[in-house]
Amino acid sequence: MKKRTYQLVLTAVLSALAVCGGSMFSFPIGVAKCAPTQSLINIVAGVVLGPEWAVAQALLTSTVR
Repeated sequence: MKKRTYQLVLTAVLSALAVCGGSMFSFPIGVAKCAPTQSLINIVAGVVLGPEWAVAQALLTSTVR
């Protein structure tokens, strides 16, 4: 499999996990809604995929949520 295809698929999978996990496990603090699962997946994406793909994953996740 090509590296670009692998990164694209992994970004989509991590985004889906972050949307589901962020929706299930979140708690309000004041007016903000904290989602520790989404933050953890964003960190994993940064380490595994690199900064450009991690930003894309985080933007995709926050847009869907």
